[in-house]
Amino acid sequence: MGCNPFRWGAVLGGLVLAFAWMAGTTTPALADVSGPACVTDASHLSINGKRSYGTCSGGIPVVLVNIDAPPIGQTCQDPKGKPWECGRWAAYVLLELTKKRAVVCKGNATDQNGNLVSICYTEGRELNRTLVDLGWALPLVGEGGPYADAVENARTKKLGLWQGQFERPSVWRAKQGKVQ
Repeated sequence: MGCNPFRWGAVLGGLVLAFAWMAGTTTPALADVSGPACVTDASHLSINGKRSYGTCSGGIPVVLVNIDAPPIGQTCQDPKGKPWECGRWAAYVLLELTKKRAVVCKGNATDQNGNLVSICYTEGRELNRTLVDLGWALPLVGEGGPYADAVENARTKKLGLWQGQFERPSVWRAKQGKVQ
């Protein structure tokens, strides 16, 4: 039996059309951004932003998706009940995770403030998960979702916020009249 060139042409043509259709139906990310990060707090950063007079200016504002991290002004209690600046420490941890490293953020939505809602990485490590795993953030949806195992690790080892008592950051913000 010989090779029918018309059949192969039809097969190849069909494959080309199928690949073209699949390429056309993928939804590109709204904005994948990368570069150095300027940390605003433990859940907000600015890619390619610069720190000036204590605030980040310029760059692309990003909010880390699926986490609830304490804002700079939030305080918690240590095991003896003494207040400590857990929000400032959480931001410091994110700063250390991103310092002198390129940060890649992948997102396809913006929040009400125009921030790119993203999962961010540095050197292949997901920052959102790492903050939960180290105890400096909580999963956004209760204690389940994509970071359930990470929050359990932090709670068991009494890491970060879990070393004492704290108010859930979203509750603290609501009491202060602030939104994420």
